[in-house]
Amino acid sequence: MKPRYFNSRNLGALGERKAAEYLRAEGYEILWQNFSCSSGEIDIIAHPRGENVICFAEVKTRRNSDYGRPAEAVTRAKQRHIRSVATFCLLKEWDHIGVNQDTNFRFDVLEVDFESGAPRVNHIPAAFY
Repeated sequence: MKPRYFNSRNLGALGERKAAEYLRAEGYEILWQNFSCSSGEIDIIAHPRGENVICFAEVKTRRNSDYGRPAEAVTRAKQRHIRSVATFCLLKEWDHIGVNQDTNFRFDVLEVDFESGAPRVNHIPAAFY
């Protein structure tokens, strides 16, 4: 029997923790988790060590694939929203996240799937622009 994860909010929080663990294991420095402002939230802001890039990551977690792949939930409207929050973040937290004029940015999606019981993370770098 597959484990039941309380509710979707708890499942989402667990998925975000697993995604951050995955990124750290892959050599990313987590700069910020759950950045929020009046415009919304970005799940993870990270920096891959050795690269001059900041990644704004959206984490999508699912218990099963009944409704398709998690990344499919990052619609064009959601992408616009994430870009808007990222812009606000860059304007307000420029120094905090270590951005300079040469820094590149990208938008990643991390799918966290609990269908088999244990979390499986699929990282999609530069999932959208």
